[in-house]
Amino acid sequence: FTGSSRHSPLKSAKAKTLNNPANACAVSFGLTLLNSSLKRSKLNVSDDKLCAMADPYLPLLAHCVRFSSSNEAVILSLRCLGVLLRVDLPSVPKAARDLGPSILDHLTASGAASNTQSD
Repeated sequence: FTGSSRHSPLKSAKAKTLNNPANACAVSFGLTLLNSSLKRSKLNVSDDKLCAMADPYLPLLAHCVRFSSSNEAVILSLRCLGVLLRVDLPSVPKAARDLGPSILDHLTASGAASNTQSD
């Protein structure tokens, strides 16, 4: 194995369709709509029907954060997750476990890219 995907071939295999330019644009558009909808509406955490409808979004948003190479999709996914992780949904523990290492990777990569100070 050589090249940039030799360390995580599974990650690159799962991300092939997500990072297609047309699909990435559609994902960003959908995430923009979801984010604006979540910002406008206040989630009623005592409504079981609403929580049941919101729960399937957590794995989808976690997948976008973990496997998308589009910065816009990652940021929009994190904004949506910021709202949904506050609600006590059944899939929050698994999503949090999956998101931890990936968010740390994003933070270390962006920190290295934004560190322009010379000593």
